[in-house]
Amino acid sequence: MSPGDVGRVVQACLTAPEPGFRVMFAISDNIRRWASIDGATALGFVSEDDAESFAPELIARDSGPDPSEPVHDRVGGLSEFGPGGLASCGDSMSYL
Repeated sequence: MSPGDVGRVVQACLTAPEPGFRVMFAISDNIRRWASIDGATALGFVSEDDAESFAPELIARDSGPDPSEPVHDRVGGLSEFGPGGLASCGDSMSYL
């Protein structure tokens, strides 16, 4: 996530008309983005940046991401939705 988009999502959170608790993704407006940012958008976050200009160099160096790697099932952390549904903290910890 770009520094500018980090600032925009923090501003959206701090100026939300109904403060409370929300679990959400906030990701720059990358062409290859695969996670939904609907939760952040609902707060008023509008991503403006795209990391695509860095992709050719990174793919050449690292061969790109392998979606079959198990780490992609837990990309959101301890309470991420995985292939088996919502994982509790105890369940997720066993995968770390």
